[in-house]
Amino acid sequence: MESVKKAIQRPYPLPVVLLVFPFGQPQSIGGKPASSPVVEGLKKAVGNYVQITKVDTDAQPEITRTFNVQQLPAFILFNQGLEIWRHEGVIDGQTLNQLIQQKVASL
Repeated sequence: MESVKKAIQRPYPLPVVLLVFPFGQPQSIGGKPASSPVVEGLKKAVGNYVQITKVDTDAQPEITRTFNVQQLPAFILFNQGLEIWRHEGVIDGQTLNQLIQQKVASL
């Protein structure tokens, strides 16, 4: 939990996407594992200006409670400790990339 808090509250202006997924289930994002091309595509698309932090709900169940995650997977975008965008549930990679890039561009 502390490493997640440190990641999202960094003083410099690099936004963080918190990816919350279930470990014990098929960590699905569009029916594919969380390490699937969807997440890899997101890393390539925003990797230079957004940090992606994966959180396994089995290993860190308090994250789900702390951030009031209702549906998995969850993508939560933080900028300097403040939540600025969220999507919970399955989403296709192209839409996810576009939404995050739009939010980051507006900062």
